[in-house]
Amino acid sequence: ISCNRTCSRNFIINVVRRTNHKQRNRKWNFSINELETDVHPNTVDILLTGVSGKVVSLRGESIGGGKIRITRINGIEVDFSGEYNTLIVVHKDRIGMAAHITSCLSQGMVNIAFMRLFREAKGDTAYSIVEFDGELPEDTRQRILEKEDVENVMVIDVKEGL
Repeated sequence: ISCNRTCSRNFIINVVRRTNHKQRNRKWNFSINELETDVHPNTVDILLTGVSGKVVSLRGESIGGGKIRITRINGIEVDFSGEYNTLIVVHKDRIGMAAHITSCLSQGMVNIAFMRLFREAKGDTAYSIVEFDGELPEDTRQRILEKEDVENVMVIDVKEGL
């Protein structure tokens, strides 16, 4: 976890608690980012390595009042609140991807609260971020993954009271 110089210690502790509320045997490394000076005062970069060795990087900001905003995934600028359960679909920037995702969500009876799409460049990697109400059925995630141009589907399940 990396944060800028003005990032508070309490903010980092809250990030660790939120991301580590079930698993207590995780390794953490904290460092101060002295290179970027034009970022939000309470910015944290998180580099996650899964058991398979896959690496994901996130940038989040504490915006006050207990609220956060995720602003970067794997170097791509994104913007979502973290207040809702969130579906992150990594896919190729192709015609029909938003239609595929929303069709799968509709079949699973998932109500979309917010949806935004981001891409590196035309025809390159894209991210569809869907914040939604309720739970995401497992078969909905699998249905989204069936599309050839979908690379990964991640679900952030927001728990109340953390």
